[in-house]
Amino acid sequence: MRLPSRFLLVGLVLLIASPSFAGIGFHIGFDMATVEARTKAFVLPDDQTTMMSTEIVREESGQPFNVGVDLTFNMLPIIDFQLSIEAAFASYDVVVNSLTDPGVGSPVRTELMSEEGVPYMRLGGDISALYSLFGFPAPVRIIHFQVGGGLSFQAITPVVSQELLEDNVDSVTEIPGMDITDLADDIEMKFGFHIIGAVKIKPPALPLAFRVQAKYYVFTGAAEDTPDSYLNIQAGIQFGF
Repeated sequence: MRLPSRFLLVGLVLLIASPSFAGIGFHIGFDMATVEARTKAFVLPDDQTTMMSTEIVREESGQPFNVGVDLTFNMLPIIDFQLSIEAAFASYDVVVNSLTDPGVGSPVRTELMSEEGVPYMRLGGDISALYSLFGFPAPVRIIHFQVGGGLSFQAITPVVSQELLEDNVDSVTEIPGMDITDLADDIEMKFGFHIIGAVKIKPPALPLAFRVQAKYYVFTGAAEDTPDSYLNIQAGIQFGF
């Protein structure tokens, strides 16, 4: 067994054996964020002296579906510490055209490249603290209302935009035959924060709990047209005490 695998195994054993470890959970949800539709014409750097420009036609994406795993710790009676890892996915269609102006009338549009289903994906990790405001019915307190927040890390695929093309292509003549999904493969690493509002249902004497929560994410330095703040709605189940 390799050394990293041993460390992982030992870490899992310690977590499970720890009295502060509450349980492991799973959740599904949706990001209330979309890649916006846009039609944009612009001139690439090497096309400045020609009569040709580039046009991006991008359709709007759906709201990304996400799945995740949560580790919850209860070091303090009214605070849950949570480590979450999740992945989200959506797709959108992009067409790239050339616009040639012959000098009379409107520009002539010649399609150069079309790519359907360009992926918009994110893989993220959150460290959160959840404070129980109150619970009812007393004294059992099966239902808990919680608020909290924490730090976030996201690896996000960039959105196909004017900025992305200008960073990778110098002339419209380079575009034919190009796979546009290759341009969206460069993962962006972003740090940010989130705030949470949640409802947790914990039946007494049962090793499971249910949680519905809303997370609002904020990230800085995102590339052009990449969502940098959005609401995430999720529901999940937790096993353990």
